[in-house]
Amino acid sequence: MLSLVPHGVVAACFAASHLPQLKTRHRTLAHIAAHGLLGVLYFMIPTFFLQSTVTGDFNSLHGFLQSFASAFHIGLAYFLYMNEEHSGSDLEPVQPFLFARGMTAFICLVTRLFAAYHLSTTSTRGLLITDSFLCCAILSDGVWFASELAHFVLAARKRTVSEEVQIISNRAAIWLDNRGSFYLENSLYGDAALMLIFAMIHFAFPNHVLKLIIKQEEIIDSHHVMWCRVFGALCLYPAFASLFVAALQPVQQVDYLFSRLLTQGVIVFLNVWGHWIQGVYSANHITGFMISALYASFLFSVYFRTKNHYGEDGVRKRNVRTTLERVVKNK
Repeated sequence: MLSLVPHGVVAACFAASHLPQLKTRHRTLAHIAAHGLLGVLYFMIPTFFLQSTVTGDFNSLHGFLQSFASAFHIGLAYFLYMNEEHSGSDLEPVQPFLFARGMTAFICLVTRLFAAYHLSTTSTRGLLITDSFLCCAILSDGVWFASELAHFVLAARKRTVSEEVQIISNRAAIWLDNRGSFYLENSLYGDAALMLIFAMIHFAFPNHVLKLIIKQEEIIDSHHVMWCRVFGALCLYPAFASLFVAALQPVQQVDYLFSRLLTQGVIVFLNVWGHWIQGVYSANHITGFMISALYASFLFSVYFRTKNHYGEDGVRKRNVRTTLERVVKNK
């Protein structure tokens, strides 16, 4: 039962993000804490976090593959925290990002539930699940999905015409103030496309991916396949979210790009750790490592180019009416 405590704390943080007794900022901080805690648990102690959910030879490769999930939760926690620090309010528009997080959580939950069905058969090779598997899956991914669904429904009810007009005006003000960037938008489209490709490859062909890059001495079982699919499911978040970042304020765009860079940086670190420290990868992994590193360099370039484009003044919020009046006056 002690192993269920971290999962219970994560679920409590997600649940606290909806408590009406808490202030808005505290609810937001609870949401951030949930993702931050998941990131730390997956990254620092993946074996302790999930070993109790299975029975059998739980080796270092199982824990290592689980740690890749930490990258997305760490990046998401950072983005939500910086948005709270800079704006003190929800993202505008908020629903596309709630949709992205909700779909990601749903696919993660379905993946683990499908694995529970598959791993429950005695003919399955490798690890089998314990009674705690479903409980842990529901306390983490299940409560995460329920939280995002509740956020989405509440946001839809609060949606007003004036807010939509404000969102359109904010985007128009960026371009009218000559602060728009086609390079940024095209880069975000590229990020979304690449992450969607990664998601499809890891989710649809997990056996092929693992057998290609993991040493032949390691026996691939259903648990390995499940975490490869979970990685693919988590790739859906940036695949969806990057399509809507251009509608955010400049400061939020810069924060999102750094969160993507942070996520990819963790993935590159894990690739280095797995290849040269743990030694679980075969020589074929060099190609995957190079792709991961080049992707990080691409995000690094986009982040600093965007930050320099907006500058210190450009990332601050500007009054839309003032901007429009100045443009009309110049005309």
